[in-house]
Amino acid sequence: MVKYMPEIYVYVKIFKNDIKSCANGLSMQNFLHNEAVNLLKCGFNESLKIDFPAGKMQKNPKGKPYVEDFPYGFSISHCPYGVATAISEISDIGVDIEGPRDIKENVMRRVSTDKEWQELMLFREESGEAMNKSFLKLWTKKEAYLKATGEGLAGGFDLPGIYEPGRCETFEYDGGIVVSAAAISGKPVKFCEQIVS
Repeated sequence: MVKYMPEIYVYVKIFKNDIKSCANGLSMQNFLHNEAVNLLKCGFNESLKIDFPAGKMQKNPKGKPYVEDFPYGFSISHCPYGVATAISEISDIGVDIEGPRDIKENVMRRVSTDKEWQELMLFREESGEAMNKSFLKLWTKKEAYLKATGEGLAGGFDLPGIYEPGRCETFEYDGGIVVSAAAISGKPVKFCEQIVS
């Protein structure tokens, strides 16, 4: 039996309206970033009962956000469909959110191992939509894991760690939206999902 120790809190906000009508004159990138930071503040306050020092947030050379001398881990992700954050007492965590879209098979193939590609091809026989949905689950796991390692996309795509128990968790939402969170920890972790409206 696997004993789960640390917890990762995954907060998700799905946009119910057209995002362009919500942006209030901000660029789309700024609007999404602000929504993600607000979700971080909410998450830290709710789950760990601390204030998140958003004004001190920086990015390392590979683009991973951090706060100097802040002992907690966090990760943010956004897309036109919503925002997601992961927070924990573990520093090496990652999160990714993606919404439905058509993805070219050559892109899918490039980021998949041979075994993953064979599995995706089984979904292709069912339908292109099923293949895209399966790929988004795989992709969000990989991106969350790469964010957790701090390597970003430069870390490569053969990531057996995404299949280890207690390392990655995927959540699916209406409209084909997928969120995955990952942790690089000495022990498996428990993922706790929270939907914020």
